[in-house]
Order: sequence, then structure tokens, then C-alpha cells
Amino acid sequence: MNSDASNKFTKKERINSLLRIDLLFKLGTSFFVFPLRIVVNATPSASGGGVSILISVSKRSQKKAVNRNRVKRLIREAYRTQKSSITQYAIQNNIDIDIALIFTQKSIPDYSTMVHKIGNALHLIPFKIKLPTEIEAVPSENNPED
Repeated sequence: MNSDASNKFTKKERINSLLRIDLLFKLGTSFFVFPLRIVVNATPSASGGGVSILISVSKRSQKKAVNRNRVKRLIREAYRTQKSSITQYAIQNNIDIDIALIFTQKSIPDYSTMVHKIGNALHLIPFKIKLPTEIEAVPSENNPED
């Protein structure tokens, strides 16, 4: 295992602000990579770019807390080992990317399946997000150009 600092999952990489969570679900783009629903939002960065994630496993899909915690642990570990590509993308484009990973399956997957699915989702994220320059380029209804 590689133990350098870039492969850790630090407190800074977690979304814990209610304001950021609200913005993520209001302004974010959503897509599915079964068994995950991914919600992504990109904002311009003042500090050079970065990625933050939120992991959720509903009580509806996993009744027991032990199973919910196991699934969250699997998702965290799969993300931690594959986050370098999305982190590099955020730094190169100077954006902060917020990602919500919502588990929707009824059964607990094995680790190799979760690694594969998280990898697919992370490779799709750059195609699904709107870069801040694209958001500003869209004309608003309040500013007619007539």
C-alpha cells in the first residue's frame, strides 16, 4: 500500500457544512452509476481547487446500522484509493468539486465491485459537471441583450 499524504482521506475532504450540502443538492448535477447516485457541483476556487465528498447510505436500503457503516467504509476506501484523477482535474481547472455519493442498493457489495463502480463514477464526473466559465456564459433572463 502507498502511504503518502495524497492517498489519505482527511477532514478537509468531507462536506460537513449544511450550507454546502444545500447548495450541492440545489445546484448540482445528478447521475447514476448503479448502486450509487452521484450528485456533483463545481464552484470557482480561491485556494487552488480541491474535492470534497459526502457519503450517504439510507436506512431504507440498509436497515441495520452495522451494514450502513460497512457500506460507508467500503465507499470511503474505494474513493480514497482512486481520488487522484478527480483531484488533479479540480486543481488544473482551479475549481472546488463537491460530490455526494448516495448508496441505493439493498445488498452489501463486495470491495472489488465498489472499487470498479467508484472508478467509473469518478471518470464520468468531469463530463457531468459544468465548469464555472460555462455557468457564467449562459445569458440570464434579467439581462436582455436587445
